[in-house]
Amino acid sequence: MKNYIQIIFLLMFTQAAFFSDAQTVVSGVLLGEMNRPLVGAMVIVKGSSEVTITQLDGSFNLISSKKLPFVIEASYIGYLTKEIQVTDNATPLRIRLEEGVFIEEIVVSANKRPQKILNAPASVSVLNRDAISVSADLDPTRSLGNLPGVQIQQQSASRINIEIRNNSQPFLTSTLPILDNRLLRAPGLGYFSSSGSGISALDLDRIEVVRGPGSALYGPNVTSGVVHYISKNPIDNPGSAIELTGGNLNTFGVAGRYAARVSSKFGFKVNMQYRRGDEFTLDPNNTDDSIQIAKFQSTVSLPVITDNVVNSGLTPRLVYSKTDLDPDNDGNPMTSDWENFSVNTTLEYRPDNMTNIYLAGGFNAMREVFYNTQGEGLMHTQEYWGQLRGTRDLQRYGTLFAQINYMDNNGGTDENPTWLYQTGLANILGRSQLEAQAQYNFNLVSFLNSNFTVGLDYRLGKSNSNHQTFGRNEFDDDFRIFGGYAQAEFEIVKDKLDLVFAGRFDDFNFIDEGFFSPRIAAVFKPLPTHSFRVSYNRAGSTMYSTGLYTDFPIASPAPGLFDVWMLGVKNNRHTFSDDPMIDITVPGFPDLPYGTPGLPLALPYGAVTPDVINALTGGVPQDVIDFLATYQPAGVTGTFQSYDILTGQPMSTFSDQEETALRVTDAFEFGYTGFFADKVRVNVDVYYNQVSGFYLLSVIAPTINLADADIETDLSNNVSTALEAHLLSLGYSAADAANLSTVVNGAYAGAGQSLAAEIEPLYPIFGAVESENVPDLDGVYLPAGLRTFEGQVIDYWGADLNVTYYANEAFSVFANYSYLSQNLWVPGEANDDDLDFRFGLNAPTNRYRIGANYSPKFGFRGSIAFQHDDSFYAEQGQYSGDTDVKNLVDMMVGYKFKNPGLTIGATANNLFNNQYRAFPNFPQI
Repeated sequence: MKNYIQIIFLLMFTQAAFFSDAQTVVSGVLLGEMNRPLVGAMVIVKGSSEVTITQLDGSFNLISSKKLPFVIEASYIGYLTKEIQVTDNATPLRIRLEEGVFIEEIVVSANKRPQKILNAPASVSVLNRDAISVSADLDPTRSLGNLPGVQIQQQSASRINIEIRNNSQPFLTSTLPILDNRLLRAPGLGYFSSSGSGISALDLDRIEVVRGPGSALYGPNVTSGVVHYISKNPIDNPGSAIELTGGNLNTFGVAGRYAARVSSKFGFKVNMQYRRGDEFTLDPNNTDDSIQIAKFQSTVSLPVITDNVVNSGLTPRLVYSKTDLDPDNDGNPMTSDWENFSVNTTLEYRPDNMTNIYLAGGFNAMREVFYNTQGEGLMHTQEYWGQLRGTRDLQRYGTLFAQINYMDNNGGTDENPTWLYQTGLANILGRSQLEAQAQYNFNLVSFLNSNFTVGLDYRLGKSNSNHQTFGRNEFDDDFRIFGGYAQAEFEIVKDKLDLVFAGRFDDFNFIDEGFFSPRIAAVFKPLPTHSFRVSYNRAGSTMYSTGLYTDFPIASPAPGLFDVWMLGVKNNRHTFSDDPMIDITVPGFPDLPYGTPGLPLALPYGAVTPDVINALTGGVPQDVIDFLATYQPAGVTGTFQSYDILTGQPMSTFSDQEETALRVTDAFEFGYTGFFADKVRVNVDVYYNQVSGFYLLSVIAPTINLADADIETDLSNNVSTALEAHLLSLGYSAADAANLSTVVNGAYAGAGQSLAAEIEPLYPIFGAVESENVPDLDGVYLPAGLRTFEGQVIDYWGADLNVTYYANEAFSVFANYSYLSQNLWVPGEANDDDLDFRFGLNAPTNRYRIGANYSPKFGFRGSIAFQHDDSFYAEQGQYSGDTDVKNLVDMMVGYKFKNPGLTIGATANNLFNNQYRAFPNFPQI
């Protein structure tokens, strides 16, 4: 693979040798208000893909293969695009742009290169620094909830998950968040924690949101969109800032940014932030909450590892006692606060006006509650990361981009572990992540004014769980993806019609087959301020490491006796013999063939008879003792019922766990973006998704419930009846036989009653059908894990509408509406798409936002937004059920002083206290 990478880099760097057309160089300077140089503005040869970016002093050098005369376009965020006819390149140009009422954005995330948003072959929104500065949200990720198609899932005071147009889950996301091209979602785990990522609102230049599948350029598991956080570079954005925050829930925060421009070639910046506060918590006095709290263990311990797996039957090492977890003794051991800290630094080097090199690194630490399909947990991690990236503008020969970054997260420590509340055991999951990327973008003006992008991606995730999470898979749990992509853009009709073709192939170390992600799009621009898009994208989703390599108990209803054991599908799947057995939870009871109708009376008889004989010895004839010592009762007591412990539904059939497979999303989209009278922007997107292949967390075999059992009566009647008949056969009189059987009946009734009282708590989990690959330890292990459903297909369509009115450069009003045609599939219903299982997108049918932003350079400023989400039925394991309607009002009011640069403000999230839960059994917000 190293050889392949070297060859690709060599080809990229030598591509320029194949271009020998004559060139025209146009130079100049780009200025804004008060003749201020515009840094990072785009200058493009109109009707071509030849582009350059202005430098620190606003200067530019644009190299074109065209001959004079031709027209260039200069554009910058917040300014009106200007066209200049170039007839002579001997004299440098001096171009001044006028401030625009609407923002004609330049985006880089839709095609991995700078382009106007009107030309992008995808639906894109931008949250710029002005909007971020007046947001009512301390976490800028939550501000994305006001954008069309974006679903922000506020789970607690600190935990926020993000999803776009796709299946929303408590822990995972199919949206790819990146910060300055660095992945913020671990490739092997698939979750994103905004509070633990070190994202600072003080340092953000903008956030670009690309809706829809992005696998063709960004790789697998990008089935709903991309969120790109882009920070301010230090050379162009020097200065100092400090922020202090405080509020209810004991919220406190301090953040700072210091950036210095040492010279025109070198700059650096340092960011730091610390935040803490109280969490929303479950209420022990609430009936529904108390049921969920009852699932929690009252302590946290480091599990004992036996034969490379967790052994819950042995006494673990205590880390947190009941007093530690529940200091106020209210009965709820879940933590009631959160905390995070981050610091990072970036060095920027520009050896010339064609090259930008960044060296960045940082440290993040966090402690917060999290939720997943395995239950509630507490995440306590520390993370180090570093990144080296660079861009080389070869002018007419194209642009090179390359980066390498590394992250190491300890996943918790023995003293401060990550754990699940429903097991009370630490689940430390340390991980490291390596990513390397190289991309080359170039133009072929002579061939349909085309632009080409080619690139390579290498991603490797490694885990270290101390056998607490990956158990026997600890040394074979790598998650590797190696992919290459190419994209071609053609101008079919000058300034009117562009066609885009892209494709990416990825190879995995955990699936035998690779995956190809195509992309086809057409962009039609009938007018300079209006564009129509039609596109097709295919995206693939894989299981993450937790579905591939997990080997640990996800729940312990009876620690040491009965565990729900989750196995990944990569190395040791759950499989069953041709004659499956029921492993009985009661210690000493042997396994029974699956299909046994009830509890054989021979088992309780064998458990109590020695004590009964001991008590009767000397009180009854030896014939009675001899009979009891050899008798084996037939028949059963009670009824064995097979059920799914996660859903409570009957479960009579089961089969081997399947190998992993890819989930495929085919997405078709029509979009429109238009500007009217320089004041109104309209976006309309209509999309159709077809999804095939599913993997759902489920139990793989049934739990056995013992119902209607009457051990004392059934056992005593059975023994006494048989004894009486036996004594009569020996010649005892009817009266003596009856009297002796009555004595024995009472003895077995008492012993049976004691036994029943002892094992009755185990009746709901009296046994389980074990797989062949659960641990070979004492105890019962109910098989659980991800089930793969191939050949199952669903389809649905949706729409996103946005209208924004720009009254002036400071004040804007917006309204968004999103619609989803279907969000729940139930087998047997008319619109079930023939699914064999229940499936939900966990998203509302109707969602709309209305709001306004006012962000002048100085003086009063603020924002207000109203958000409505319909109720929907959540299909998410123990968090299933109808969600609450959300009607939220967020507001910010502040004042920015011209000197000394001070801003004061007050914000309110959920101003009118509309109480709701993100999912059933979550804390009320």
